[in-house]
Amino acid sequence: MGGLITDQNGITKSTALMAEYYYQMDDATKFTFGLRDNDDTYESTIFSSLSDISNTSYAYTGPDYSRSNPGTSREQTENSALTYKLAVQHFINDNSMVYASYTTGLKAGGTSPNEFSIQIPYAEEESASLEIGTRNILMDGRMLLNATLFEMDVTNGQIGLIYNAGAVNKTFDYVNTGLEGQMKFFISDNTELDFNWLTLNSEMGEALQDNPLNPNQASVVLGRGFATAGLTGLLQATGMDAATAAGTAAYIGTLLPNAGFN
Repeated sequence: MGGLITDQNGITKSTALMAEYYYQMDDATKFTFGLRDNDDTYESTIFSSLSDISNTSYAYTGPDYSRSNPGTSREQTENSALTYKLAVQHFINDNSMVYASYTTGLKAGGTSPNEFSIQIPYAEEESASLEIGTRNILMDGRMLLNATLFEMDVTNGQIGLIYNAGAVNKTFDYVNTGLEGQMKFFISDNTELDFNWLTLNSEMGEALQDNPLNPNQASVVLGRGFATAGLTGLLQATGMDAATAAGTAAYIGTLLPNAGFN
C-alpha cells in the first residue's frame, strides 16, 4: 500500500527546418526574417494508481516497474507548426538604436496521467511576443540607457497541478505586458550608479477556474438557497415539535449569506 504511485516514460521525436534571412536596407536599418517548421511526436507510457487500488487493471508482478504490466497505458500525440520572426533595427546615430520584433512560438502538447492511470491530454502551447526597445550610450559615454516595452500573449499555457489525487498538466491563456529598463551612470571615474526597473501587468484567461482547495467541488457552503424542509425534518427527529422546528430552520436561513432560502 502507498500513496499516489506514478511512473511515466516518454519518447519525444522532433524534426525541424529553420531559416533566417537578413536584409540590410541601408547603413542604419536592418530587417530580419525567420521561419521554423517543426514536427513533434510524443509517446507516453504511464502507470498510475492511488494506494494500489484505483487502477483496476493493475497486476502486481514484483517490485520493479514493467512496461508490459496490464495497468499501463500508451498514448501518442503529434504536433506540427510553422512559427516565424519579424524584426527591424534602426540606428538613429552612432550611440542610439531602436528596434521592434514580433515572434511566434510553440511548445508541443502531450498527456499526463491521473490517479486512475487514464491519460489526460493537454493542448500545445502557442505564444506571440512583441518587443519595442531602444539601446543608448549618452553623455559622451558616461550613461548607458536601455528600455524595452514588451507583450507576450500565450494560448494554452501549460502548468502542472495537483488535481484530485493525481498530478496533471492543465492549460490556460494569459498575457504579460510590461516595461523594463537598465541604466548605468558613471558619477566619476571610479564610481558607478546602477538602476534597473520592471513594471508588469498580467492577465489570466478563464480556462483555469478550479479551486485548488476544492478541485472537484465536493465541499458546498450551504446558503439561503438550501431548502428548509430537510433542516426542519432533522430538528423534528431530535424531538422538536413541528412548529418550533420550522421556525428554527427559517431563522437559521436568515443568518446564511446567500439569498433565496426556500
